[in-house]
Amino acid sequence: MGGDIVVSILKDSHVSTWIAKLNRSGRRSKTGGSVHTKEGGKHNQQLIFRIWGSYLLILVFLLAVGGSGLYSTKKLEQSMEDMYAKRMQAVTEMMQLSSYYDKLNGTIAAAFFMNNTDLSSYITQIEDIRGKIDVKVQILMNKSEAYGMTAERASEFQTIWNGYSNDLFSVLDWMKKGTENFGSGTGAAIALETYRSSLLDKAGMLTAYLEETVENNQNLAQSSYENARSIQHNMFALQIGLTIAAILFSGLIGYFVSRSIVNPLNVVVQAASRIAEGNMQTRVEIKRKDELGRLADSFNRMTDSIRGMIEQVKEASDHVSDFSEDLQENTVQVKKAVVQIADMMEEVAAGAERQVIETQKSNRVIHDMLQSIERIRRSTDFVSESSQRASEDAAQGDLSVQKAIDQMKSIKESVENLAAVVKVLEGRSREVEKIVSTITEIAAQTNLLALNASIEAARAGEHGRGFAVVAEEVRKLAEQTGESARLITRLIGEIQSDTELAVNAMNRGTKEVETGMTLVNEAGEAFQKILAGVQQVAAQIIEVAEAAGNLLEGSDQVTDSLAEAEKITAETSSHTQSVAAATEEQLAYMEEVSGYATSLSEMAKRLKNLINRFEV
Repeated sequence: MGGDIVVSILKDSHVSTWIAKLNRSGRRSKTGGSVHTKEGGKHNQQLIFRIWGSYLLILVFLLAVGGSGLYSTKKLEQSMEDMYAKRMQAVTEMMQLSSYYDKLNGTIAAAFFMNNTDLSSYITQIEDIRGKIDVKVQILMNKSEAYGMTAERASEFQTIWNGYSNDLFSVLDWMKKGTENFGSGTGAAIALETYRSSLLDKAGMLTAYLEETVENNQNLAQSSYENARSIQHNMFALQIGLTIAAILFSGLIGYFVSRSIVNPLNVVVQAASRIAEGNMQTRVEIKRKDELGRLADSFNRMTDSIRGMIEQVKEASDHVSDFSEDLQENTVQVKKAVVQIADMMEEVAAGAERQVIETQKSNRVIHDMLQSIERIRRSTDFVSESSQRASEDAAQGDLSVQKAIDQMKSIKESVENLAAVVKVLEGRSREVEKIVSTITEIAAQTNLLALNASIEAARAGEHGRGFAVVAEEVRKLAEQTGESARLITRLIGEIQSDTELAVNAMNRGTKEVETGMTLVNEAGEAFQKILAGVQQVAAQIIEVAEAAGNLLEGSDQVTDSLAEAEKITAETSSHTQSVAAATEEQLAYMEEVSGYATSLSEMAKRLKNLINRFEV
C-alpha cells in the first residue's frame, strides 16, 4: 500500500503536470478575497501618456499666461510707440515751430528799434528763422494727420503762412530803406505800418493754429496714455485670472492624476498585506490597461503561482504525513513479526538442547540396548516425533523469515519512495525560493525607480511635488513587497531545513533497512540449514527404526548413527542461537526504524502546520 501511495504522489507531482497546474491556476478566475477599484475603461491609456498629457495641459495654461503677457507687452509697446512716435514728436515739432514763430516775431519787433548799422544782422536772423519755419511748415503739410491736424486746416495754415511770409518780405524791404523818405513816410515807418496792418492779424491766426495743434496733440497724447493704462489694467487682470486658473487647473490635474495612481497602488499594498498575513485567495481587480493594470495582472499571476506551489507543497506534505503513518504501522507489524521469530528461535533452541540431551542419553543407553530393545524402540519413536516437530518448527521459522524478508523489501521500497517525495518537495521549495528572489529583485527595482522618480520630481520643483508623493508611495510599496518576500523566504528556509532533516532521516532509514534485509537474509539461510539438518535427523531416526530389529547385528552402525545425530543436533543448537542473536539485532533495528518513522511524522506535521499558515 505504501508503494502505491508513493507512485501516485510521483505521478501527481510530475514537473510537466505541475507547470500545467500553475498555468491553469494563473488563468482561472477566483472571487474570494478580491480587492477591487472603482476605475474603469477611462484609464485604459498608458500611465506615461496620462502623466505627459497632464503636463501638456499645464504647459498649455502656462503658454496661455505667457502669451497673454507677451500680447499685453506688445499692446503697451504699440501704445507707447504711438505716444512717442506720433504724439510726443508731433508736440515737440509743433512746440519747436511755435518757438521759431515766437522768435521770429520777437526778432521783427526788435528790428524796428535798431539803427541801420545793426539792422542788417537782425534782417539776416529774420530770414534764417523764416527759412526754418518754411521747413517745419513743409513737414507739417506732409505729416498733418500725424500732427493732429486735418488736411484742410494744414492747407489753411500754409496759406496764412505764405501770406505772412510774403508780407514779411515787404516789411523787410521797407526796413532796409530805413530813414529814407517816400512821401508817406520813411521806409522804417512804412515797414512798421505794414507790419501792423498785415502781419499782426496773420501772426495771431498762426499763433491760434499752433496753440490749437499743440492742444490737440496733448489731448491725443493723454488719450494714448489712458489707453495704455487701460490695456495695462486689463492685461494685469487677465494675467491674474489666467494664473489663478492655471494654479487651480494644475492642482485638479495633480489631484486626479495622483489619485488615479495612488488608489490602485493602495489596492496592491492592501493585497500584499493580506498575502503577508497568509490569505493567498486575495486578488487585485484593477480594470485598466495601463502599467498599473499590468502590475495588478502580474501581481495576480504571482499570487496564483505561489498559491499553486503552496497547494502542491501542502498536498505533498499530506502524502508525507500519510506515508509516515503507513511506515509506522508497517514498522509495528515488522516488530511483531521479529518478536514472533525470536520466540520461535527460543523454542527451536530449547528443542535443540533437548535433542542433545536425548542423544547423550542414547549414547548411555546404547551400552544397555541389548537388554532393552523395547525401550530403544520407544525412544526412537520419541525422537522421531521430536524431529517432526523440529522440522515443522523450522519450516514455520523459515516461512516467518521469508515474510520478514518480504516485509523488509516493502519497507525499503516505502522508504526510498518517501525519500524521492521529500526530494521533490525540496526541489519545489527551491523553486518557490527562486520566485520569491525574483519578487525581491522586482521590489528592489521598483524602489530604485521610485528613487529616480523622486529625484525627477525634485528637479521639477513645485510642479513635481505631487509626483514626489506618488514616488514615495511607490517606494513604500516596494519596501512592503520586499518585507513580504523576506518573510516568505524565511518560511521557505524553514521548510527547506525540515525537508533536509527528512532527507537525512530517510537516508539513514534506507541504510538501516538495507542492513536489516542483509541480516534477515542471513537468518533465512540459517533456517534453510536448520530445516535441512532436521530433515536429515528425521531420516536418520527412520533408519534407526528400521534397523531396530537388527540391533544385535548392527550395534556399531547404531553407535555411529547416534554420534552423527549428536553432532548434527549440536550444530543445529549453535545455528539456532546465532539466529536468535540476529533476531534480537533485527528487533533493535526495527526500534530505530520506528523512531525514524516517528521523527518523519513529526516533521511532516511541522511542515503541514507551516503550510496551513497560508489560506489557499
